[in-house]
Amino acid sequence: MKILRLSNSVISAAIADKYIDSKTNHEHFNINHGARGPDTWRWFACLHDMYFKSKEPQIVLDNDNYELDPVSRNGEPLTDTKGNQCYNIVIDNDPAHKNDILLLWTIPGRGYDNVEYDVSGSVEVIGAGSLGKSRIEGTTSYPAPVLLISGDCTLKWEGINSDGMKVTQVVNYEYWNTTWNIEPIESEDHDD
Repeated sequence: MKILRLSNSVISAAIADKYIDSKTNHEHFNINHGARGPDTWRWFACLHDMYFKSKEPQIVLDNDNYELDPVSRNGEPLTDTKGNQCYNIVIDNDPAHKNDILLLWTIPGRGYDNVEYDVSGSVEVIGAGSLGKSRIEGTTSYPAPVLLISGDCTLKWEGINSDGMKVTQVVNYEYWNTTWNIEPIESEDHDD
């Protein structure tokens, strides 16, 4: 499986950042998606220590041999405070999964209101973070979904821009030839 980011209409390899536990001084790497704040949250996964070691502050995840390993405690799935399943990232050498994708999707919600998204095809929403912007009237947040892609799929988001127009963007992924078609953001009159 590949681990990719989709942000600003660009696909790139995900990056894991090094963290040092202040109590134990233990170093580990995490993938984060979203923002931590009073009205936003982040999804994260830990890179398993057995497979990932580096003296560098970051690891670029640019291979296709990763796998999600769900974390459990006392036989029960471990979740964060928003209900997202917790995962470790491990190495998977099964070639059957090399075209699968864990996609960290940063929807370009800044500057838009009422941002929503929809996915269809061979894709599953396995977690969610959110991003936001502080305004005088409070924080406006928008979704930052985490997707598991195992075949052809379509991703779509929409919102309302500052002119009151509806904006949409559609992204298509073709699994077997691993191609992305990222359409430009389009706008049209918004009916209330």
